[in-house]
Amino acid sequence: MDRSRWFLLAAVASATLVAGIGFLLGQTRSTFVPPARPPSLEQQGRAVHLFFVSEGGTLVEEERLIPPRPTAAEEAKEVLTELIRGPRVDHFPTIPKGTNLLALFIDVEGTAYVDFDLTFQTNHPGGSLGEFLTIYSIVDTLGYNFPEIKQVQILMEGEETPTLTGHLDLRRPLKPRVRLQLSVT
Repeated sequence: MDRSRWFLLAAVASATLVAGIGFLLGQTRSTFVPPARPPSLEQQGRAVHLFFVSEGGTLVEEERLIPPRPTAAEEAKEVLTELIRGPRVDHFPTIPKGTNLLALFIDVEGTAYVDFDLTFQTNHPGGSLGEFLTIYSIVDTLGYNFPEIKQVQILMEGEETPTLTGHLDLRRPLKPRVRLQLSVT
């Protein structure tokens, strides 16, 4: 074989090799499917803490995931809806069965106005400790999860109420007392 044929054969072989590698790399790239990314935490929802009553008579946290909402007030409504549904583990509910949340809004000063129907009052079992734990499960749940909420005003059917069952003054907004530990004696 003369030198020019040898050079031509080497050039064709090299070109074929480069083209083959390029083809294989192109095939690999076009068929590569990146692994699915898990949804971001924002898409999954937001972890919130709800306060229920423990067996020992204290407020204890239970974590839930709520869907994202466009405003803090809408997220707060979702959080209270979860609180109304009750605990998922060995805790006790704080809001009477059948209670409906009618409205919730947050003013510019950080007061959350929470409006329940009358079932909240009529179905409540009463007692000073029971009333205290019910009200502060709401107040602490909102205060813990929403830093913009500085205090909570409880309303019933759109009106201020002096008390839930006669023990705790509800005529003024209440400030959160997060992680309050009050034992039954």
